[in-house]
Amino acid sequence: MRTALAVAAALTLLAAPTARAADPVRVLVDDIPLALTPDPVVQDAFLFLPLRPLAQHFQASLIVDRQAIEVRRSDGGVYLLRLGRLEVWSGGVVIAVTEAPVQVMRGTTMIPRGAVDVLFDTLTVWNPQDGVLTITTARRPVLITTTPRPAALADWSPAPATATPAFAPRWPALRAVRIRFRLRCADRSSPEAGSRRRLRSGSSSPARRSRSPSRPIR
Repeated sequence: MRTALAVAAALTLLAAPTARAADPVRVLVDDIPLALTPDPVVQDAFLFLPLRPLAQHFQASLIVDRQAIEVRRSDGGVYLLRLGRLEVWSGGVVIAVTEAPVQVMRGTTMIPRGAVDVLFDTLTVWNPQDGVLTITTARRPVLITTTPRPAALADWSPAPATATPAFAPRWPALRAVRIRFRLRCADRSSPEAGSRRRLRSGSSSPARRSRSPSRPIR
């Protein structure tokens, strides 16, 4: 009886991962489904993806050694991975540490989800409940929505601005001043004005002579 229960419990434990593994992981790149062969694998709560199909999709080349994989991107970036290690190398220094080591599963190099962001300059979001991995690339266009203008204001345009002069001359006042000046000049140049000036000068000369003291003639 105990042997039968133990066998049943073991079969239950083995059947649970198999059932979860049977559900394929969907991969969306910029909201477009991407088929990967082999399928992504969830192991020890970490998501692993095949490296070579991802490199082909993102136009990167691979140079595989016994224990190292070199990833060359189209923009010139070069990255180095090592089997069983967490580090991602570039330019001789470690630039990132992934959540799980790079592994070989059934003859295929599998990388953790965090390595996808580092190698291909993306942003990944993993939803384990729905089994969906969303990958957003930097080349995805940004959608900008604008609010349309009301119909009443669509044909309205502001009136052109008119420049106001800093100094506005008062032409009527200046004209009146000129007229008065001309009248005065004409009054002075008339014969009557000349006789009046001579009369004034003649009346004033005797007074001036009387004021001056008389000197005796020697």
